[in-house]
Amino acid sequence: MINPDCYLAAALVLSGAYLDSVYGQVEWLAAQPADPHGFARKLLPVRIEDCSRPGLLGAVVSIDLFDRAVDDAHVTCSTRSVAAA
Repeated sequence: MINPDCYLAAALVLSGAYLDSVYGQVEWLAAQPADPHGFARKLLPVRIEDCSRPGLLGAVVSIDLFDRAVDDAHVTCSTRSVAAA
């Protein structure tokens, strides 16, 4: 089980396959109680596909990398991750 007190932030890479997986929901549900509204940015959803964010993840602003060129996605992810810290 993930202990959210042991990390500064966790990146959650979202795709349709991850959200449909057996372990996907368990992982993000375990991390979410440390920051249920996303204000402390303990959980950083990074969407690599245009997929829905289920449940309470829908309220957390995500870093969207889909439909971006590789270089642009790299800059976006780096910039947004640093800004969230």
